[in-house]
Amino acid sequence: MRRKSPRSPVITLLSVFAAAVTVLIGLGAPAQAQSCPNWSLSGSSVSYGAEGLWTPRSFGVTAGGGTNLGNCGNIPGRGWVSAAPDFELDFFENNARRDLEFRTQGSCDTVLLVNDASGQWHFNDDGGSSLNASMRLSNAPTGTYDIWVGTYGSSNCSTTLVMETFGGGGSSGGGGAGVCPDWSLSGSSVRYGAEGLWTPRSFGVTAGGGTNLGNCGNIPGRGWVGAAPDFELDFFENNARRDLEFRTQGSCDTVLLVNDASGQWHFNDDGGSSLNASMRLSNAATGTYDIWVGTYGSSNCSTTLVMETFGGGGAQVLPDPGNLTSYRQNVGQTLQFQVTGSTNGPIWGTGIYTDDTALSVAAVHAGVLRPGQTGVIAVEVLPGQPSYTGTVRNGISSNSYGSWQGSYRILGQR
Repeated sequence: MRRKSPRSPVITLLSVFAAAVTVLIGLGAPAQAQSCPNWSLSGSSVSYGAEGLWTPRSFGVTAGGGTNLGNCGNIPGRGWVSAAPDFELDFFENNARRDLEFRTQGSCDTVLLVNDASGQWHFNDDGGSSLNASMRLSNAPTGTYDIWVGTYGSSNCSTTLVMETFGGGGSSGGGGAGVCPDWSLSGSSVRYGAEGLWTPRSFGVTAGGGTNLGNCGNIPGRGWVGAAPDFELDFFENNARRDLEFRTQGSCDTVLLVNDASGQWHFNDDGGSSLNASMRLSNAATGTYDIWVGTYGSSNCSTTLVMETFGGGGAQVLPDPGNLTSYRQNVGQTLQFQVTGSTNGPIWGTGIYTDDTALSVAAVHAGVLRPGQTGVIAVEVLPGQPSYTGTVRNGISSNSYGSWQGSYRILGQR
């Protein structure tokens, strides 16, 4: 466990000498010299056990700072923070092996940087709703967590940091003493190769069950599922190394739990549109996938599970169409385009763009290509959105907009 300890008098004298030398050298240094995030500096101190954070705790904070993470090569992430952490969490008594989550709640574009109890760095941008950041650390060890609440751009803003624990073997959350999910039990059997799922396949299902995932410490997530999987997918012949996606389509608040072909667990809540769940497994291994379609609350509901493959070496690469208005009828499909990054052209949105946004400009704004760089990018065609948020990213200023008929998002470079 990492703990901060007072410096000895000798180190203190050396530090003073080093600081004096730094000041002398700094007289001739460039004005942009900065101090990178330093966990040994002090932030606002808070102390909670895992059970104390079962109820979320909120802290107002001014996000941002004078340190550009892009200049700190040994620390992950991108954005602006202060040298000292905003908070130091003394996290204790996690006998139930709960997950520890940090997230921001506000209207500005925030990032999170955490140095955990073992000294490891973690970074997140836009992992939460809208432009908020969120990260969850599984089976969090006890000790000191240093937390920086930053901004993606250089301007500070006011936001709220929330700390909360989830899951764990000792959870006392709400009823449901059902048996935990067991991949060895049987679900409805389906069998598809990667090419067979290039066309999406849909299955009606009753989401939910009598098992509260909060009581299953060795399985990730939160929500209600059955003990047996809803489906068992026999997935074969993925020579093109395609990605495998599971998603729900319905009007209720669903979650997805998957045990993949290698025995690893995956969980998602609200990764799709509205309250639907969605997860995509890259270069999916062949074998059996056990799939649970659950609900966030304890009430069951009817929904649809969709399975689909994307990308891979066999996908056709198309020339840059300028924008994606001519692909509006291809909602749900992932297409590959050869594009040269540009700084000139119309752009609306962040992450999800209007389909009349210039693809070459969106690729730079999304950080997938640099201006003048040519590459093959994967683009998912999406339905129209009620609104689009403009931001400044990678030297590109995008515009906000209201309702529009079609959208897309860039998944990455192939």
